[in-house]
Amino acid sequence: MTAWQRRASAVALRGDVVAQVAGTELRTYDARTLSPTETRDLAPNGFCFAQDGALVVYSHPASSPAGSVYRIGASRNLETFASPLLRSAGTVLLPGRTAAQFFVVLEDLIFPITIADGRVEAGQGLLHPAPNQHNRDQLVARDDGSFIVPVGGLRVLWPDGTEKSFAMTGRWLMHLVGASDDRVWYSHAPASAGATQLFLAKALSPLAEEHMFDVSPLRISHLASGKGAAAVIGLELRGVDDVRWELIVFGEDGKERWRTALPEAFARRFSPGSSSLAINEKWVVISRYDSTLVGWDAVTGKPIA
Repeated sequence: MTAWQRRASAVALRGDVVAQVAGTELRTYDARTLSPTETRDLAPNGFCFAQDGALVVYSHPASSPAGSVYRIGASRNLETFASPLLRSAGTVLLPGRTAAQFFVVLEDLIFPITIADGRVEAGQGLLHPAPNQHNRDQLVARDDGSFIVPVGGLRVLWPDGTEKSFAMTGRWLMHLVGASDDRVWYSHAPASAGATQLFLAKALSPLAEEHMFDVSPLRISHLASGKGAAAVIGLELRGVDDVRWELIVFGEDGKERWRTALPEAFARRFSPGSSSLAINEKWVVISRYDSTLVGWDAVTGKPIA
């Protein structure tokens, strides 16, 4: 009952573009139909959409001692840059304050990097404040160039090493994603059975929540956010081989938009630890362990044909 997604998401959305990591491939799809548009074998370890909409990938193949950074712009041209960072496991890539700035999380270090003048420059690495924590990869990028790390409570770090911590006594934070206006969404597990509550709160005062949703008897396995909303996948174990999966979308206005059961054929082999969820202002998409996609209209809940 406590199974949930711990790793960085393998699927992301920007406008009508779905990006997905599937093995050594970076795939893109048209979100309106979920039809594939492009596949590139880039061996991605981390990826994100930049501030300008470009798709950026950090890659460190096992055969190479160093990494590479790829950028795919609006015209789908591919730019390749050598990375000054050594190969390492556990990469997360986050957008920075501008379209050329990013953060690369490599094991217990977080590096600010900049793509400039045809090359990648890396700043001083920051120590990850919770490198061994179960949700260590659930970092949230902020518009001012800082990022939030779940560590007991929340910790905000800036590239120059400045940081602020905000305790969350009495809350067991499992998932963390961003929201608008310096807010965050996070799930809370009030009991050992798993996370049943979802909160929207100011990042700098996470216990003074604006909204709380209780999804009992479901347990939250996945959480993702987009403009003005959050999506959760919840599960209910009703028997040894009887699991009910539901997708629920909540608005930042404190209202539940819609909910639906995952399609039976899709849910039959759904695995929390190897599946991913993404939402933006238009679409919600789930990527299963075998890279199968299913999606809905984020506003109406209508399935994507």
